[in-house]
Amino acid sequence: MNRGVLVKLSDTFPKLLAALSIRSFSNRPSGFVVVTNDDEQVVGVVTDADVRKFFASHTESPSTVSEIVNRDFVWVYGKQKEEVNPIDIARRISERGWRTEHPVRFVPVLDEGFRLVHLVDTYDFQHEFRRMRDQIVVVGLGYVGLTLLLAIGQSGRHVIGIDNNQELLDKLRIGQSPIYEEGIDEALQACIAKNTYFSSDITEITVRSGVSRTFIICLPTPLNNFADKKLDISSLMEFARDLANQLQQGDTIVMRSTVPVGTGRNIVNEIEGIRNWIVGHDFYFVQAPERTVEGKALREILDLPQVIGGATAACLERGLDLFQDLSRVLLPVSSIEVAEIVKIAGNAFRDYTFAFANYLSLFASQYNVDVNEVIEKSNYGYPRSTIPLPSPGVGGPCLTKDPYLLHIEDHVFSPIQVARQFNETIPQEICKLLERYIEVESCGLCIGMAFKGEPPTKDIRNSTGIEIYSLIAKKFRELHQWDAVIDHRDLSKGISSEQLLAVKNLNFFAILNNHVVNSILAKSVIIRQQTSKMVLFDPWRLLDDKALFDNSQFCQMTYISMSHVKVYERNVSN
Repeated sequence: MNRGVLVKLSDTFPKLLAALSIRSFSNRPSGFVVVTNDDEQVVGVVTDADVRKFFASHTESPSTVSEIVNRDFVWVYGKQKEEVNPIDIARRISERGWRTEHPVRFVPVLDEGFRLVHLVDTYDFQHEFRRMRDQIVVVGLGYVGLTLLLAIGQSGRHVIGIDNNQELLDKLRIGQSPIYEEGIDEALQACIAKNTYFSSDITEITVRSGVSRTFIICLPTPLNNFADKKLDISSLMEFARDLANQLQQGDTIVMRSTVPVGTGRNIVNEIEGIRNWIVGHDFYFVQAPERTVEGKALREILDLPQVIGGATAACLERGLDLFQDLSRVLLPVSSIEVAEIVKIAGNAFRDYTFAFANYLSLFASQYNVDVNEVIEKSNYGYPRSTIPLPSPGVGGPCLTKDPYLLHIEDHVFSPIQVARQFNETIPQEICKLLERYIEVESCGLCIGMAFKGEPPTKDIRNSTGIEIYSLIAKKFRELHQWDAVIDHRDLSKGISSEQLLAVKNLNFFAILNNHVVNSILAKSVIIRQQTSKMVLFDPWRLLDDKALFDNSQFCQMTYISMSHVKVYERNVSN
């Protein structure tokens, strides 16, 4: 246990100087002593700075320590080292109005009799001090920003959410989440009650001397258009330039949005030019790409390795310090460019493998072969084959754009972009197939309109289900939409579950995402239909087609999967 270096009030000035040259800790700087009276009660401290201040106003050296001792010092109570609470130290410092990064280095721990028990180094509590003192600001409260904001709030830190959508802010302030995620409303309400705030303007954030801020950018970066296939980062860059003029020295920027490689370095260069600052010294820049899956983001922020890249080693340290409260595993990388590519590579690879599965499905359809059987037998017991199952297109806000970021300028051929472009054709290929079996004046139902079903989400951005619906809707007299998560009133042709139970004239069903409830609803509704013919599109293979036909009254049922078609008929002549 470290009791530091002690001197008495009656000790001479030369003895004080000798004591100041001794290190209180073997691996820490010298220049700090604890002063006691004759009863060994602590009455003050002396630092190198106190000596300099004394000589600034005196011409002669002090005779004893009593003439130079600083009696207004920070101390905390404790019977032993383990009782030291960094919150108590921070409160003592705050009571004196000190706002600098480290107003004191060493803090004595005193017992009830004001005798020294231990000496603590406040550098050991840098992380705890930062958590209590600094501000975290999440900019952009979409899927990425809101889930991260709540993860930060649940970790116990104070956090401010910024968004220019006033309607969104109004809902968030009363604990209503605009996105679907298990437990998100409860998490939002708990954070609001404790440590989470919302604003529409970053300039409203109170600026306090000595308090550094971390701005986490979670702004959308959509494709400009489907012609040039480039991300629109204009709003993000405009915000970064505005932020550059509002930064205080010591502030940190964390880029969470998906951006083209080099964006982070460009932002750093612009801020250095605008403010004449040096990154890693005056401000910090961190690249920490979001990699969660919608529907499980709150869980995955905790469980998934967080990739952290810094513009400098000091920036990387800031990023690791922030995310150590949020994630079980931190994955530091050597540069911000590496972090940018990690996000792009992961999504591009997934899209690439899905394209293979979807192409294999089209190939198998030439022979009316069940592609799921092909994939299952190819993968089984063969570790070098990990083919995913096909799907009715690959949608969503990430996989539809990220592959376009993985390209080489002026390079003629990109297998990544070919795979993405092929995936974009799947909804059209499906519609060509379905149109062969859709009869004139049919009535039907599309089940699953969100871009994916598992994990559940109500996000319809770039939903292949919506695209397929739009392409075939003109062929129907009536084509309804239903989703397990999305309120039917939020769909253009939505129908409620209660209304479906009363419908008896549907002769077409398309299951467009793989939500677990879809098969339950489809089975219960399909067998109630009083039509002679039924067309069923089940690309996810959620239904037992033979059992469904056996339990229905249809004379004919056409079952369509991604690669093959089966027609069931029964003899009704008797």
